[in-house]
Parts: sequence; structure tokens; C-alpha cells
Amino acid sequence: MNKIQLLNVYLSNLSVWNTKLHNIHWNVVGLQFMPVHKLTEELYNDAFEKLDQIAEQIKILGELPFSTTKEYLDNSTIEEIPARPFNIKESLEIVKEDMRKVKEQALTVRDAAEKDGDFGTVNIIEDHIADYDKNLWFLSSMIK
Repeated sequence: MNKIQLLNVYLSNLSVWNTKLHNIHWNVVGLQFMPVHKLTEELYNDAFEKLDQIAEQIKILGELPFSTTKEYLDNSTIEEIPARPFNIKESLEIVKEDMRKVKEQALTVRDAAEKDGDFGTVNIIEDHIADYDKNLWFLSSMIK
């Protein structure tokens, strides 16, 4: 895949993940409801900001970002889950696994952009990766 295709997969992951985070946010249950409810809200707001930033970066590079739910679902490595009650530990584990996948795609994009000498994209993606690293640590600590 070329860099634009990789960026569009990353964009797709962010879109599907944003929706999935809303699902967990609305349907989490358990004694630690409020912290997980607030965490997922922070994460879906952040995912949306990253989604917009990546779409704009694709435009800056002279290409069209994916813009439909079908494109996102067809290209994402994040899978949707039906709405149901999610217990606290399960919620955190789902969020952590999806964040790991999003970070993995971000690393792939960064490597392709670096190879192309596209340091604007590299800079954006490295900031995203730093956020994922911090949040993966938070999630791991919460799950213990």
C-alpha cells in the first residue's frame, strides 16, 4: 500500500473506533461506571480530532480522504460490536486492544511517510503515537 492508502486505513480505524468508543461510553456498567464513562468520552473526542487532522493531512497531500461509513467499514482493522452492557474490565480491554491496533496502523503510516520524506505527516503521526503510548499505559494500569 502507498502512503495515502495507509493514511486512509488509519482514518478508517479512527472513525470506526470513535463509534465503538461511543457504544462503550453509553453502555458501560459497573462500580467504576463514571471513570470509564468519562475516559471513553475523552478518547472519542480525541479520536475525532485525530480523524479530522488526518483527513486534512490527506487533503494537504493533494488526495481525497475516505468520507463514507462504507469506506471506513471496508478498510478498518477495528471491528464493530453490537450494543449491549459492557462490564468495566471488558470495556477497558476492548478499548486497549483497539488502541493497540490504531497505534499499529499509525506506526505503519509513520514509516511510509518517513520513507517518502513527508515530515509533516511524520510529525503529526508521532504526536498521535505518543498519545497512544501514554493511554495504553493508563489502560494497562486500570486493568490490573
